[in-house]
Amino acid sequence: MKFTRISVVFTDTKLILFTQLINAAIALVFTLTLAKYGLARDFGFCVITILALSVLLDVVDFGACSKYSRELAGKRISKKQYFAVMNRKSLALCMCMPVIVFILLYSNQSISSAVLFSLYPIFWARQNYIQQYLVTKGLMHPSLQLQLADRLCWFCAIPFVLLNLGYNHTYVIPILLGLVLHNIWGTLALRCDDVSWDEVFTVRSSRVSDTRHFGVLSLMSDLANMDIAVVARYADSAGAGTYTLSQRFRTPITMVFQSIVTQLKPITAARESSQIRQLFRSEFPLLLSG
Repeated sequence: MKFTRISVVFTDTKLILFTQLINAAIALVFTLTLAKYGLARDFGFCVITILALSVLLDVVDFGACSKYSRELAGKRISKKQYFAVMNRKSLALCMCMPVIVFILLYSNQSISSAVLFSLYPIFWARQNYIQQYLVTKGLMHPSLQLQLADRLCWFCAIPFVLLNLGYNHTYVIPILLGLVLHNIWGTLALRCDDVSWDEVFTVRSSRVSDTRHFGVLSLMSDLANMDIAVVARYADSAGAGTYTLSQRFRTPITMVFQSIVTQLKPITAARESSQIRQLFRSEFPLLLSG
């Protein structure tokens, strides 16, 4: 009887919210550790670099992940077609690596940190496709486990600080470790859903779909973070770093709504109106509290 009550109380939406709270707490420890470790200028540079790479990622992907995950949820494309898009986008980001490395070297960064930063958009894009697939297929528990394992890797920053590792390496290596783990473990999770190796690593697909609306929306979301770049332009990297640290505290406000949206996406893609109403009825108290 007790187990029944637990399963009722901890719905998928509440589990998503709980995981987001843990991830936010880990991110806060990571941010404060890095903010105290180096100069505000160094912190600001790393944040702005990650922001710029995220914009590059959205330009290259241009809404394909959002578009094709909805197509997959609506059973309008196959799993092989979905992962073919993921692999083509990954190859496109690989081709951007030399340009990223050159720009970072021009900014007086070391070759090792330049290469590490250039790997970020590739692994981030793949983990995004894996996450969208798991959510679309209703595999919420593996999805949340991957997110938590990814974020736990950020604690590696603490020993790096104690070892007095270079600032850029201390910032980017824990993030990359989490993304690499996410990709490896996520690929194995896909295998548990009867996804073959041929489907996971294929690049051949005749499926071509218009993603411009999703691409424009993703670029518009990037504009919400451009305030950091504006501060860096008219102040300096130190000012941008200080400003970014304060802006990190606004994220928890949206967590309740993000957890519900995560549940809502595959349902709306499948156009199941009855399930949409059921979700809002069951999660209304949580939505109201948010």
